[in-house]
Amino acid sequence: MRPLQVKLAAGIALLALVTGGTAYSEQDRSTLGTLAVLGGRAAMRLMPTPTATPSPVPTNSPTPSPVPTNTPTPRPDPTSTPEPRAEVEQVPMRWVLGPMVHDYQRMNNCAPVSVQMTLSYFGIQRAQAAVAYDLRPSPEDVSVNAGETAAYMHSQGLHALVRLGGTPQMLRELLANNIPVMAPHLLNDHEDIGHFTVVRGYDRAADTLIINDSYYGPSRVVSVSEYLRLWDPYERTFVPVYRPAQEPIVREILGADWDAQVNAERYVRQQRAVVDASPSAETWMSLGYGLYVAGEYGEAVDAYRTAVRYGLSRRTLWYTAWPAAALNQLGQHSEALSLANSALAANSVSSEMLMERGNAQAGLGNRARAEEAWALADRYAPYLSAAREAAAGS
Repeated sequence: MRPLQVKLAAGIALLALVTGGTAYSEQDRSTLGTLAVLGGRAAMRLMPTPTATPSPVPTNSPTPSPVPTNTPTPRPDPTSTPEPRAEVEQVPMRWVLGPMVHDYQRMNNCAPVSVQMTLSYFGIQRAQAAVAYDLRPSPEDVSVNAGETAAYMHSQGLHALVRLGGTPQMLRELLANNIPVMAPHLLNDHEDIGHFTVVRGYDRAADTLIINDSYYGPSRVVSVSEYLRLWDPYERTFVPVYRPAQEPIVREILGADWDAQVNAERYVRQQRAVVDASPSAETWMSLGYGLYVAGEYGEAVDAYRTAVRYGLSRRTLWYTAWPAAALNQLGQHSEALSLANSALAANSVSSEMLMERGNAQAGLGNRARAEEAWALADRYAPYLSAAREAAAGS
């Protein structure tokens, strides 16, 4: 096995993503966009398994209304003619995608359940346990990031991509065109616990979004303002999932954001303004991640160091490996190793951080220790092995 040498094109990591033994082509990697499997933001935190009666929705959330009779019925198969797009001015006042199953998560399964629920909309039925095993074969590794969920969708014959800086209007347009959207965000506004849900509908008159939430329940109604507060710390990352025949519609809705590099650069410009107006550890971390995705590793590291001075929450580096990845890209392997070791002391099973420990050790010439770290990463997330080897050989 050769040491990892992640090569970049236009500042974006082009990783051969493998799920269930399926390797993705150059075209697939382009479609998936900015996955950043090595060093990306995670979509899962340690959360208790909900009891039979879920935690109540905040009292200021309106009661979910019934699924409307105009809920879309059977979707076209991948070879059929693309559906006509609902233009901005034609987006209905209210829209809910269905049918879609709901399941309450087992421990740390918010991302797998979100995948399970989204698949059901496309007529693909998978058990929670099966999806969870595919995404994180070792229960000890609690992290599943947005890129991994997108890769899994590709393994199921669907398309998905990861973009930053989503907006409520963009969500509404995607939904009105029968495209569900998965997204990571905070579980609530008083804890630093991450979560992952499926946006399946909206109500423009009430200014709300309707989400399938594996923790709080099905068709949960959340005000747009509340959703943005929870979404902002995750760079408003969104994962639209669609059939291959729907790609022209997704391209049109995203516009320039279809290009992952353009999307990252646009997000960085917007986040710089946010940092200027409201500097904090969270806003600096989000800027740093945008810079990392855009390939601006030096500035990304500077943003991370600034965030540290503001004071990071205790869970930040449990699942956020991009600062170490950026340091490795800069050749600052000693600092990357120190950061990885510090993070792994708190969360010893982070496959992404184990990968960065291995990359740092390889950069320092410690081949045996690099192999050891990579082997542990493989144990917790075997799909990373093929991605690493493909990236090294590209």
